[in-house]
Amino acid sequence: MPSLSPLRGIAYSAIPCTEPGCSATGKPSEDLQQVAYAKQWGEAGRDDLGTMAGLGANGVRLYHSFGLDEDPKGQGDHGQFLDRAQAVGLNVIPGYHTEGVHRGCPNFDCYDTWKRATLQGFDVGFRKGDRWHPAVSMLVLLNEPDSFVHYPECADNGAWCRVKAVISALDGVLAAEREAGVQAGRVKLSVTWSFAMMSSIDGKEDGPGVFGFQDTVAVIANPSIAKYTPRSSHAQLEHAFKTRWVHGVNTQSPWIFIKEKIFDNYARFSPIPWFIGEYGANGQFAATIQGDLEDMQRTAERSSDFLGTTFFQFQTAYWKTAKTDLNFGQNGIFSLGAKTLADVTPTCRFRQCPSWPVHCLSTGLPWLHGTKGNRAEAVAAAWRGSLQKVENGPGFCGGRRLSAEEEQGTRIACQIRASAGLSASEVSRRLQEDAFSVNLVKSTKKALGNNADAILGDLSVDNAMITTPEKDGAAEAQTRGSGSSFKKWIPQIVAVALLAVACGLAFWGFVAHRNRKARQCAPNGSERV
Repeated sequence: MPSLSPLRGIAYSAIPCTEPGCSATGKPSEDLQQVAYAKQWGEAGRDDLGTMAGLGANGVRLYHSFGLDEDPKGQGDHGQFLDRAQAVGLNVIPGYHTEGVHRGCPNFDCYDTWKRATLQGFDVGFRKGDRWHPAVSMLVLLNEPDSFVHYPECADNGAWCRVKAVISALDGVLAAEREAGVQAGRVKLSVTWSFAMMSSIDGKEDGPGVFGFQDTVAVIANPSIAKYTPRSSHAQLEHAFKTRWVHGVNTQSPWIFIKEKIFDNYARFSPIPWFIGEYGANGQFAATIQGDLEDMQRTAERSSDFLGTTFFQFQTAYWKTAKTDLNFGQNGIFSLGAKTLADVTPTCRFRQCPSWPVHCLSTGLPWLHGTKGNRAEAVAAAWRGSLQKVENGPGFCGGRRLSAEEEQGTRIACQIRASAGLSASEVSRRLQEDAFSVNLVKSTKKALGNNADAILGDLSVDNAMITTPEKDGAAEAQTRGSGSSFKKWIPQIVAVALLAVACGLAFWGFVAHRNRKARQCAPNGSERV
């Protein structure tokens, strides 16, 4: 497996659900490593893991690999996902189901639940012999536990709630490893905090993200600060922290701000490394995204403290918000097209779970202005991947992509034989009429199919002109009048209609930045860029 640093990861939470809130029957299981989802991530399916590797990624982060359901065995072997990730060179960063704190952590003591979830994970593929599966590089024990202070169970809104959950979860995972005889190997441990501003449990830090870093430092030194009595020895907790811990933070902010607030002031936490668990790049132009990712890579290569980042996220989370408002936190590298590649029936948290279609992927993000929608292109450029190769893969909707030279669309030339007696000016006038444009568009759509993948936007006649054929009989032309010669060849006048696939007038992102963002059909049948 490649080294964890510099980390170029992608957050993966792409459940096959395209409706806001899914449906009345509930959404599919969020455990993407189960066998049913192989039609999404597997080589024989949409091959999402292969797509990530093609973009230049070397890591994939998941959120609900442990503890989502009472019986994970019902979701099948998770080892197939890990095997595929290993085959394409991706470090796997599985996460524990943080929402399980509600029902599984009485008084925020997660020891029993996290221990049981880890042991169950060993039974479904996370274990290879006496070690973790070699693809596993880091476990995210909790995602943004700072939100726990707002839970009704945390009556006083005290920092101890979040910190107790962290130390007890760590305690439970270490206990599971000891009980199962599984060696830690290279597997790191982490918690990813939000970029909110709040005070650490000991009052020493109040900066975004770093408050959580200090929370962990404080509770390892003194677990009683979080009203917790560990089952592991203090020495075991300290050893795990010193040798395996990685501080983590999620953020939508630009890297320049994160670098100033955390990296430039990180000496007090060194040598414990840190990483960005979610780089959201919210509202950022492609050049900014590419520049941020490139600088993160350079920084990770030069510093032992910073490991790198995971980009948030692989696919747009349609089910989290309305399709007309896919903005903060929901944008992905890819959107979904209309074509259905397969159907999956994953295990749900309901007695009856419907099948869900796996749609093809598209790089078009029509709700983002200009180059803000060129997220796939920015990621591939920063990580030295190949977007062209990725788009030719089995998981994509197809359709020809425009080259850099095709600034205004794809040009289509056609020959039209004019009626005898028509002058050149009359032919030119007729080519410019709206009726000619409308009829030509209709006939083109009829020939290709109105919803063909080849049509990536609105068809229009951008520039129509006429030319006359060159003939070898130059001497004959010289002996006759230019007027009579021209009339002779009028029936053979070639009218060249240049049809532009013009998305720029109707959609923001099509013309911008090499016009790579193709207009696709949305899952509900409406057209999308």
